[in-house]
Amino acid sequence: MNLKQLKAYIEVPAVVSHVEVTESFDADGTRTESVNVTVRYRVDGQDYEETLNFANGDLKEGDEVTVRNNPEDPHKVSTPSKGNAVIYFIAAGVLALAGCGSFFGIFRRRV
Repeated sequence: MNLKQLKAYIEVPAVVSHVEVTESFDADGTRTESVNVTVRYRVDGQDYEETLNFANGDLKEGDEVTVRNNPEDPHKVSTPSKGNAVIYFIAAGVLALAGCGSFFGIFRRRV
């Protein structure tokens, strides 16, 4: 899913109905934690329940959260994308600075 598609999603309130935290270790012993959260939400008077991967391991059953829902297919939900937006913003800034540096480097050589 790209950012444009995600922007078409609408935020809906949801309630955590189940939390499953699993941990794994890679070959060098680095621990990775995965948090699968089942949420219940309502769209147009119909109830839905889906499982998502949340970064927040502090969630517990009964917690209220916000999810993003595809209005064309209510079964499709995602976690809010605020963290992704920050990453995209930082990446765009780095690329812009690199582009400016290249431009001025070329310009200085010609003068």
